[in-house]
Amino acid sequence: MVNLFVLDTNAIISYFNRIFNKGSSISESSLQIIEKAFFYENEVKISIPSIIFIEIFDKFCLNEELTKKIRYEIYLPIKEKENFEIRELDKEIIEHSLKLDDSIVNLESHDKIVLASALTLSCRLITSDKKIIKYIKKTKCLSNFLD
Repeated sequence: MVNLFVLDTNAIISYFNRIFNKGSSISESSLQIIEKAFFYENEVKISIPSIIFIEIFDKFCLNEELTKKIRYEIYLPIKEKENFEIRELDKEIIEHSLKLDDSIVNLESHDKIVLASALTLSCRLITSDKKIIKYIKKTKCLSNFLD
């Protein structure tokens, strides 16, 4: 049985922390899940909302060297792996994101899309985003997430 996970920006940055010169903000078990997706393709499938790459490109492509590293060491390896998908924003995800109650936690647009992606796929989310975690805990909209 293949386990499906959605990753948010924090999960990508944590896994590729050497490129971003940041420490990991997700658990060791979450890092191992991502590792399995890269090296043991039959066990884990990863879905990454396309908005994640837009956020990464916007916040971290500050110079040509870092832009190339992100492209060649993150984006292309993910794009080439069969068990990774970069999921486009579609009608179903938009509909799920519109149903999220902003009065509970003021989620940013990209956070809504990440959460809506996990809801659409009915799968676990790997995140360390405090707002997303707080929303999930208050609403119990996802039965399972990993941080």
